[in-house]
Amino acid sequence: MMRKSKLFPGLVALALVLAACAGNATSAPGASSGSANVKPPPGASFSGAIEVGDKASSGALSFKISEDGASITDVNVTLNELKCDGLSLGRIHDSMRGLPISMTDGQFSASIPAMGRSPVSESENYRLDSPPSAFPAVASPATAGQLEGKFSSATQASGTIKIFVSVMMTDRACELGNFPWTAKAP
Repeated sequence: MMRKSKLFPGLVALALVLAACAGNATSAPGASSGSANVKPPPGASFSGAIEVGDKASSGALSFKISEDGASITDVNVTLNELKCDGLSLGRIHDSMRGLPISMTDGQFSASIPAMGRSPVSESENYRLDSPPSAFPAVASPATAGQLEGKFSSATQASGTIKIFVSVMMTDRACELGNFPWTAKAP
């Protein structure tokens, strides 16, 4: 009888230690939820895929980390064989080099222009199957989209991108959608 009573407190203590360890595992640096201390190396280049579903045959995102490590710079988005209700493109590439995006605790979020609005935007096989008036007016084509992300390690990031495609020579745009992306540094 004496042995059973000594065994029970020992098991309770072991259970408490294991529970404390399990609770700390979810907040360990590098956990999938992201760590507040994750900092990509200054000057690093990241690139990866945008999961565009049936809206395009493929999508790609790339960006760099500023030399001081405080912001995202040189954002590039490319979509191939894009289909957006009444508008299609063989390829569109936008470079948002003048748009620094600040990072806080390994996370970032910024409004981005509708694709096709940038002076350095490149497009191939642009086709408009509906009149421009069929597309909704966008209050601010320069800030219509959204790029959000976080670093899960110093060489890996993921997030979402909301993409609008500009109807050329108008203030109208087609909302392509909100898509997940992942990017890695070599």
